[in-house]
Amino acid sequence: KSENEGHVTININPYAKYISICDNGTGISKDFAVSTLMDIFHSSKDGINSAGQYGIGRLSGGGYCNQLIFRTSSLGEDIETELTIDVLLLRSILADDTDDRCAEEVMQEICSVRRNPAKADDHYMEVKLKDVTNAVDTILDEQIVIDYIRDIAPIDYEVSFKQLIGSTNEYAQKFNNLRCIHVSVNDFVDIKKRYGLTIKGTNDDIHKLRCFTLNDSKYGSVAWGWYAVTAFSIQIPASDENVGIRLRKHNISFDTNLLNSFFKEERGNSYFYGEIFIENAEILPNSGRQGLAAGEEMEALVK
Repeated sequence: KSENEGHVTININPYAKYISICDNGTGISKDFAVSTLMDIFHSSKDGINSAGQYGIGRLSGGGYCNQLIFRTSSLGEDIETELTIDVLLLRSILADDTDDRCAEEVMQEICSVRRNPAKADDHYMEVKLKDVTNAVDTILDEQIVIDYIRDIAPIDYEVSFKQLIGSTNEYAQKFNNLRCIHVSVNDFVDIKKRYGLTIKGTNDDIHKLRCFTLNDSKYGSVAWGWYAVTAFSIQIPASDENVGIRLRKHNISFDTNLLNSFFKEERGNSYFYGEIFIENAEILPNSGRQGLAAGEEMEALVK
């Protein structure tokens, strides 16, 4: 019913080398689930109204496991689609220089499909990574995953930080309009961004938030943001995970160091807490979210 009712539940089992990521989104209808999941490098998402667009995210888990499983069902349907990708077989095909089959043919060989009963009231997408083999010290470490989500994901702020938001006058509504979903990892429910009332790395109190809008003569408001006003005593150490002003689109963070180059000296960003939220719909991330896709609107933002 509401975007903010979205919930992503992540279960990590380091002993079984297994990860499950499940959301309560719309899911995919049984009539389109197989074609959608098997059609790589294509997406119906536009990057404007939804965060995805490149059609590669669904396969990215295959870089970390030997078997990738998707389960999905749509509201009102009593059938679940389960698609399993044999990643081990895929690796052997990719390693064979004599195999000249196209991607569609390879997908037909490595994928198997089952139809399972489902409850008509349910709607979900679940991704399972079975037999995790790559980066096990990272993606199977519960705390590392939680810290990553606090930095990157489109989640809400802690209650204490919202005291500062309440005093930002006309920008308070912009904060309220940010896209937020709920994310849980194992027993850690509804994870929040780490910002509080102090700068963790310096113990400086945050007196208030100073908000700003980035306007362009042609495109109008391309972004807005905030930074914490403090005593500005010393450089915030790198051990403080909140250090720096972050760039976000759909409230999802880009690379945390992306804005460093816009300071006279890169370390200048290390004196701040803050975020910049892209408002212009045509400013999009590149496929890896390490930077921005080329375009006039992007150039206006950079300027």
